[in-house]
Amino acid sequence: MSGGVGRTAVLLVNWNNGHECVQCIDSLLGMTTDDFDIVVVDNDSSDDSVSHILTWCQHPMPPPEASRRPGVAYASGHGLPRVPVQLLQPSASLPAPAERGVRVFIVPAGQNRGFAAGNNLGMRVAGLPAYGHFWLLNTDTVVHHQALPALLRRAAADPGIGMVGSTLLYFDTPDRVQALGGAWLDPRRMLTAHIGLGDSAARVPGHPEAVEAQMAYVVGASMLVSADFVRQVGPMQEDYFLYFEELDWAERARGHYRLGYAPDSLVYHRVGGSSARPASEMAESLLAQNRIRVLGRFFRAHRASALAYLGWVCLRHVLRGRWRVARIQWAALRTAPQLLK
Repeated sequence: MSGGVGRTAVLLVNWNNGHECVQCIDSLLGMTTDDFDIVVVDNDSSDDSVSHILTWCQHPMPPPEASRRPGVAYASGHGLPRVPVQLLQPSASLPAPAERGVRVFIVPAGQNRGFAAGNNLGMRVAGLPAYGHFWLLNTDTVVHHQALPALLRRAAADPGIGMVGSTLLYFDTPDRVQALGGAWLDPRRMLTAHIGLGDSAARVPGHPEAVEAQMAYVVGASMLVSADFVRQVGPMQEDYFLYFEELDWAERARGHYRLGYAPDSLVYHRVGGSSARPASEMAESLLAQNRIRVLGRFFRAHRASALAYLGWVCLRHVLRGRWRVARIQWAALRTAPQLLK
């Protein structure tokens, strides 16, 4: 996983989440390294996200006490001066990286084309030749002061690893695990689940190998990839809009790169703040449709069993009176012939 350049570009795709985005930036600036730049791609926010981020960079303010997390070194709490920030157009390229010091760039996308398209735009603006790694990070996170160095150490330890995940902890209950780096997959039913979901943070494994053996993909809330990975595998597939693009990326990399996990890269995740709001009809519809879409692309041998199971899930919702969810599931199953092409 060796890149030509040692510097990292941190990619934050923002949608109507500027207030949490600046807390994420604040925690990034408090890390023990400054060998990175931050690229915020704004997916056509309808609030004041862009101006809020620009204003905060010019006058950094610490987060409210209730929003702080132990282990997170917020730079603003230590008299952080003005942060170098620049607004760029989507067709622009970042200025050549400095040897040290963090810069923030804001790129208004002009439209909301989803998680993958936003990150692809960030990588394109940053430029593959200029950075050795790209850290895709949700805006509704804050990071431990060793989060990025830990990811880079795991990547450097094994050249066969192309993508590395963090230990994701719930922001509101930081003693509980959301995911140990990634998720497992049962392709016969197209079921996925985060590894370590709900476990105690005290039980996070010290060695990554057992977790890596279970990983089907790295959870996109914190995902480090190398520039070499992107050159060989290509950018993220954009037609998912939201959900399952991480599994698609991992499957396309199969045979070329393995997945890695950095236990000591701690990321606190609010869950749901940086994408479509939880349980929205659009989010549920995309989840149902993209499950079938990725089935058709990579797991066709399990098509019959997976569709039968998804049909049973839909019927179970009907029997339990969950009409809204059943309708969404049934709509996805009706479009299965098109999605499986």
